[in-house]
Amino acid sequence: MIMKRCIVRVLAPAVLLLVVFGNLKFGPSAWCAGEDRLWKGHLEAIRIREFVFTEAPFASCHASTLVEGPKGLLCAWFGGTREGAPDVCIWLSRWEDGRWSSPQPVADGIQPDGSRYPCWNPVLFRPRESNTVYLFYKVGPSPSRWWGMVKESQDGGQTWGPARRLPEGILGPIKNKPLELPDGTWVCPSSTETPERPSRWQVHFELTRDQGTTWEKVEVPSGAVELNAIQPTIFQLQDGRVVAMGRTREQRAFWTFSFDQGRTWVPLQRSLLPNPNAGLDGITLRDGRHLLVYNHTVRGRSPLNVALSDDTWQWRPALVLEDEPGEYSYPAVIQTSDGLVHISYTWKRQRIAHVVIDPEKLVALPHLLGPWPREGEVPKPTASEALPPPGSSPTRPNIVLVITDDQGPGDFSYFGNPILRTPHLDRLFSESVLLTDFHVSPVCTPTRGQLLTGQDALRNGARTVPAGSNMIWPEISTLPQVLQAAGYATGLFGKWHLGDHYPNRPMDRGFEKAIWHGGWGVASDVEFDNDTVNIRYLDGTEVRYSQRYCTDLWFDEAIAWMEDCHRKGRPFFCYIATNAPHSPYWAQPKDAAPYLDKTKPVIAEFFGMISNIDENIGRLEDFLFSSGLKENTVVIFLTDNGGTAGVPVFNAGLRGSKGGYYEGSHRVPCAIRWPAGGIGGGKVLAEPTQVQDLFPTLLELCGVPVPQGHTFDGISLAEALRNPAAAAKLPDRILVVQYGRRTGAVQYDGCVIWGPWRLVNGKELYRIDEDRAQKRDLASKHPEIVSRLREYYEQWWKKLLPRVYEYQPIPVGTEFENPVILSSNYWAGVDVDNNQRVSAAEGGPQGGVFHITVARAGRYTVELRRWPFHTQEPIGSAGPMFTVSGRPLSLDPQGPFATEQRQHPGAWGVIPERRIIPAHKAVLKIGERVYTATVTP
Repeated sequence: MIMKRCIVRVLAPAVLLLVVFGNLKFGPSAWCAGEDRLWKGHLEAIRIREFVFTEAPFASCHASTLVEGPKGLLCAWFGGTREGAPDVCIWLSRWEDGRWSSPQPVADGIQPDGSRYPCWNPVLFRPRESNTVYLFYKVGPSPSRWWGMVKESQDGGQTWGPARRLPEGILGPIKNKPLELPDGTWVCPSSTETPERPSRWQVHFELTRDQGTTWEKVEVPSGAVELNAIQPTIFQLQDGRVVAMGRTREQRAFWTFSFDQGRTWVPLQRSLLPNPNAGLDGITLRDGRHLLVYNHTVRGRSPLNVALSDDTWQWRPALVLEDEPGEYSYPAVIQTSDGLVHISYTWKRQRIAHVVIDPEKLVALPHLLGPWPREGEVPKPTASEALPPPGSSPTRPNIVLVITDDQGPGDFSYFGNPILRTPHLDRLFSESVLLTDFHVSPVCTPTRGQLLTGQDALRNGARTVPAGSNMIWPEISTLPQVLQAAGYATGLFGKWHLGDHYPNRPMDRGFEKAIWHGGWGVASDVEFDNDTVNIRYLDGTEVRYSQRYCTDLWFDEAIAWMEDCHRKGRPFFCYIATNAPHSPYWAQPKDAAPYLDKTKPVIAEFFGMISNIDENIGRLEDFLFSSGLKENTVVIFLTDNGGTAGVPVFNAGLRGSKGGYYEGSHRVPCAIRWPAGGIGGGKVLAEPTQVQDLFPTLLELCGVPVPQGHTFDGISLAEALRNPAAAAKLPDRILVVQYGRRTGAVQYDGCVIWGPWRLVNGKELYRIDEDRAQKRDLASKHPEIVSRLREYYEQWWKKLLPRVYEYQPIPVGTEFENPVILSSNYWAGVDVDNNQRVSAAEGGPQGGVFHITVARAGRYTVELRRWPFHTQEPIGSAGPMFTVSGRPLSLDPQGPFATEQRQHPGAWGVIPERRIIPAHKAVLKIGERVYTATVTP
């Protein structure tokens, strides 16, 4: 673009700086420059392109705003010598009869004492069914010290009333227009900047229900990673949610949303849209689509782009407004009463540009990720679009496997949950191959053992949660061991639950990096007084503490470890196993807050934990994308069993929950994505599959041979994942879902799966494709199906005996672990509930035996304790009363949730009754020998 600049100075009667631009090319040629041109979009959607003014009494201008007044369009901006100069004031032009009026000053920063400060960031706003136009703006020496001002016009912007200062602490909308809710409330997007350098940026919202007479300031909590964020823009979704996006210093636009019309917001988090530390603006169109104007880059303020979205989460490229060198920034966008879209923006700090678009002619490309597409180029393929053809051979992929705890099939917005929102997981599902008939164990440990061995739970040894039966037989190779031998770096982050003692700790079973906790969770008998915040955890064998929330910590450590592997050029297997959202339901208040007025408090806490998981999935996705690892990384997401706290809200139409054998107990989502390997695209694999299939599948995808002598109960799904249409070629197989219950396995206690058929407990028969909720028992109508499935099951059961009832002894006296601290979780044949009471046992409600093997002869010291060793509580104590973060472990009879805590103490992590055991003598029995000792209470 050729630009001639002429500056004319006139001295009469005051100094006037008149800037004139001549021979400006502002048309198609200005939008298409260079050989490697950006895809411009459907330019026929553009009705008008123009400058708001061609002559200006100021040298610099910025931060325009638009509104449709009662007599036509108004545009305002700030202009003066330069941004921040005392002479900067607010200027306004009116668009009437197809042309803009000359700019006129409408507000300045002159103070009663004669001092003068610059004006900043005007925002024009006209409420529905009102002729009043409001002009919000800021006055002050800098953004950290400015204050909010407002003026009103009753005649379409021709004249303005006196300026008035907003109340202390209220700034008004900072850059973008307010959202007017159906009840007349204005939600004003605002933010603050602190005076230090670099300043701290923080988003908030200001609500007024009486047109600015009174105000309420609403803070937005920080997410797992604290962002410097300002200048939100707001969208109204059809489901009632309010979504905000805006500017950050972290090269990504931020994103948050509110369930309750702006009164509370989910924690601020990064989206995948780039942001070069520049303002953006958006609107919800009348046809339900959302339109965003922004700079699709992480550096500079060109190009300036328009994108469309159906959900404010996945954006698609629609137009390029500018792509030449220079600054094209700070857009404002509105839709006027005639349906047209008007956009204004800063043009090189010298002009305000104005574009009019017909949204009916605005067509977007597929989902946008990565660079904006080039002219004549097919948009960069993502996992939800074109994929490499089956049979292509990328280098060995990385693997990231995420498994959550007690998150059921209905605990995702993707599958229809009416309350919970999981946008990051929804995106992952839409980019993956989704296994829609995928089965795990009904409880935690067996699922994890099946995942890491490829064998059924009753075969591999990790057959149930407690009862000394939660360890894999030592001769069975695990997935991390096999991958490690093939040159992969291996890391576990979070819940292990396959043994707390040598040789069954994660670092004994193939993980070179292990950030983990003992037991089944932070309130298990092993951990007891642990917490989801200020968590105590293990780094290998070293005990550590963190101020982070548990799920944030697991992802922090995993991402840092993957970064290190990437720098070293090592392929990695990263296993992230969250303890959330397992009880106790201890969410961060900021995560639970949006759900508190939607459901019961305990479910709000549960959903808050899932929201935090979803945010961390977003962090993971951002890392993979930013590091360039996404294309050649296999990402797998699944949950470990059926639903728990969320079942009363939504169970995806399934019957049952955790622990049972109906579909809702063991059928869970599983998503697998590998863009470089041709796996993804939102495809569906609908054949019955199981968690035991993942081990052989990953070996085939990674080109790693099966260890000699290792047998699988699962099969490789590699070909079916690359081409789900090939799923019909999968073998016609029968699957068995069964675990060891609380103290031991029972014959027929399980579910046999054959295509759409389900045989439950050996006698009930259901056809899932016709009866998803399992309401019609068809056993009497199809005895031949029952007979066939029972026959298969009986042969399967015989092959497991007698080892299904054997216990794995724990070594003591080794050089690898000393001392060995055995909890009640290792009593053979005993289940200890969440309140540390024996709830089931072989032979009655009593203590059990520890199965140990003595590694070497010598003198051993045996200590008997009621409470975990680290608490240092004596046997006569009622036990620790608080967690490591100071959270009460006892019921508060006067507390707001006392009734719920009594009904569901495990969910709240409290012990309703504290009993002191009057013990005076301890007895130790080793074989036939009996030893006694006096107990010191």
